[in-house]
Amino acid sequence: MKDYNIVIGEQNDPRSGSWFLIEVNDTLIYRALIKPGPEDIMGAATQAIEVTKEHLLTMEQYEKNLEGEDMKGKGIY
Repeated sequence: MKDYNIVIGEQNDPRSGSWFLIEVNDTLIYRALIKPGPEDIMGAATQAIEVTKEHLLTMEQYEKNLEGEDMKGKGIY
């Protein structure tokens, strides 16, 4: 697996709770509004982990496909 820059953040929203954010390599991949309470927090955390795993696997597969034999060459003939 390659190196990734993963940022987990929170933005407070005084009216609704907090926005829970995850960025991978400066791309926002997850954003959820959570209200105070263990159920919402655990649910958002579980979902964020799954979304992040799926995103990283997709990125890895995409990069692997770009390195394949059919993508190599010297240009258009």
